[in-house]
Amino acid sequence: LPQMKKEWNNVISPQFMFLQLYHAVGMSTSLSEKPLAIPKTKQFENSIKILDMIPCHETHKIGVLYVGKGQANSERDILGNRYGSARYAAFLEGLGSLVHLPEVNNSKVFLGGISYKDGDGEFAYIWQEDAMQVVYHTATLMPNRETDPQFNKKKRHIGNDYVAIVYNESG
Repeated sequence: LPQMKKEWNNVISPQFMFLQLYHAVGMSTSLSEKPLAIPKTKQFENSIKILDMIPCHETHKIGVLYVGKGQANSERDILGNRYGSARYAAFLEGLGSLVHLPEVNNSKVFLGGISYKDGDGEFAYIWQEDAMQVVYHTATLMPNRETDPQFNKKKRHIGNDYVAIVYNESG
């Protein structure tokens, strides 16, 4: 406990810092103007929670499908692919970084709804820069399940993406 008190001696009050910045940037032209206190209501707290969930950067979800030889007319075969060609693998590597989903910090990396805990796979490709993040919902990285012969779990993600890349090697 004495250690904590010592650390608190070097802390600047958030209220003090706000008031210094408030007056320094010209938000107020007179010292009589004061910022308004926000009432502590459940509605306001809920609004702040929702605001905290909005990413501070642009985010995009893009589906990626691999079409192998003889699969051009078969949705089941296309969604059932577990891997593609060496050229397809090189293409995926060029899209971004392969991340291990159990190790991803969801508060810093946009995954567009895919989750290791929900059984959406173990890996995903992402691309990011300071102002934008892109997640690639890659069908070949998502598991195939005997209990889901129509691949509804894969369609749930890829079907809701505004953009889909179809890597077509059907011939």
